[in-house]
Amino acid sequence: MDQRFDIIVVGGGGSGLACAVSAAEHGARVLLLERQGRWGGTSGMAVGSLSGAGSRLQAQAGIRDDWTAFVDDMAKFTDDLLPEDNARLRAWLAQHAAETIDWLADWGVVFAGPFAEPPHRVHRMHNAVPGAASITRRLIRACRRLGVGMVLQADVRALHRNQIGRVQALTYVSEGHTHTISAERGIVLASGDFSGSTRSEEHTSELQSRLHLVCRLLLEKK
Repeated sequence: MDQRFDIIVVGGGGSGLACAVSAAEHGARVLLLERQGRWGGTSGMAVGSLSGAGSRLQAQAGIRDDWTAFVDDMAKFTDDLLPEDNARLRAWLAQHAAETIDWLADWGVVFAGPFAEPPHRVHRMHNAVPGAASITRRLIRACRRLGVGMVLQADVRALHRNQIGRVQALTYVSEGHTHTISAERGIVLASGDFSGSTRSEEHTSELQSRLHLVCRLLLEKK
C-alpha cells in the first residue's frame, strides 16, 4: 500500500465512506481506516431515508422546492430542541442535502420518492432501495474504483501534531502491527460521536464549566 497520503479518514461508516470517495474524486490520495471487521458502521442498519430540497427526483415529479423552505420546515420538527440546535449547521445541511442525494444517485444508489413527510410542505423524503445498506455498498465500490487505501480492523491509538500544532499523522494497530502514517492535507474523524469516551466527556464538562464562568462574569459586568 502507498504510505503517502493526502487525506486519512478514520471510520468506515456512511460518512467516512462518503468523505473518502469525495476526496478521491478530487484527486486526493486517501487512506480509510475502520476498527471493525466490516465496512458500513451503523449506517447500514439505518432506514435509508434522506430528505432534501431541490433534488432531481423532485424536479422530475414537478416539485419546486428550495433549501430556505426546508430550513423553515425543519424547525417544525424540532421546536423543543431548537435552543440546543446549531442553526448554521442546519442551514448548511439544508443547502447541500439535495446535491448529496443526486451525488449518491450518480454513484449508483437507487432512490424511490420523493414521499410526503409532514410537516414538510412538499414531498422531500428520498428512500434508498432496498435500504441504507445499498448506500454503503455503492460507496465501498466507489472507494475501490478510485483507488482508496482501505484497512479493516485498524484501531487508531494516537493523533500526532506537527511543530505548529496541526494534526498531521496518526498511529494505528492492525493484525498485531503498529503503523504511523502521515497525511499531507489532513485527518478526518468520521468515527461517530464520542458519547462512549470518558476522556471526551471530561473535556466537554470542563469546556461547559468555563463557558458558564465566562457568561457569569459578563453578566456581572453588566
